[in-house]
Amino acid sequence: MRGARSLGATCGSANLLETEPEKVSYFCDQLKVPMHFLPSKIYCGQKTSQPTVRYFVAKFPMFFDGDSTSSSTVVTFTYLQGPEASLTEFVHHLQAYLPLFRQLSEFRFIYLARLNSHFAKAKELFNSTAAMPLGSDTSTELCRYFQIRKAWDLRQYRSVTDGVLIFRNQAKTRFVGERFEHLYRGWKAGRVTQADIRQEFGGTNRPVIAHFRTEILRRFGAPERGPGAAG
Repeated sequence: MRGARSLGATCGSANLLETEPEKVSYFCDQLKVPMHFLPSKIYCGQKTSQPTVRYFVAKFPMFFDGDSTSSSTVVTFTYLQGPEASLTEFVHHLQAYLPLFRQLSEFRFIYLARLNSHFAKAKELFNSTAAMPLGSDTSTELCRYFQIRKAWDLRQYRSVTDGVLIFRNQAKTRFVGERFEHLYRGWKAGRVTQADIRQEFGGTNRPVIAHFRTEILRRFGAPERGPGAAG
């Protein structure tokens, strides 16, 4: 398993989740998270076979301390930076995990790399991609955006203040895609209510506490050099 051995010191005596069945069982059976919130990927086979849905395809280990059935248990996610210079894959990884993050009250995230050159940028991306959105009530903000967008569509510009315009421009880039267009059309026609939108985004109005830290990834079995070690 990629990186599992290297995480020995990081995990300590915690309960390690490495395989897809272990992770699915932990979140769905223990934490009661609906399966459609798990990060997934669809693999299409031959024409005669059905598509296969796989979960946690990145295979990064995760772990938790204590009793898995306790509501106070905090799970720790990991991300192992590869040799590529770009952090694009890291952003895509966070975006794929956001629906799952929203189902948790609190979690920890460890970004590991062999060099610390990306640590500051990784923290910045985590805050903008995950921590900030998770710290707000998405369903309420989405409904506010729909109300402002409807007023804009009806050319009711007098109700649009500078603050509202700033919010609209930020929300327009955040709530983009067919999923939000479909919700907006349904909401505008009266077929979708705020309760429906809240259910769509996990049925929660509480912020999620996200902890982030970076660590140097050491080779498994490599001795650490003490302060008096010879060069």
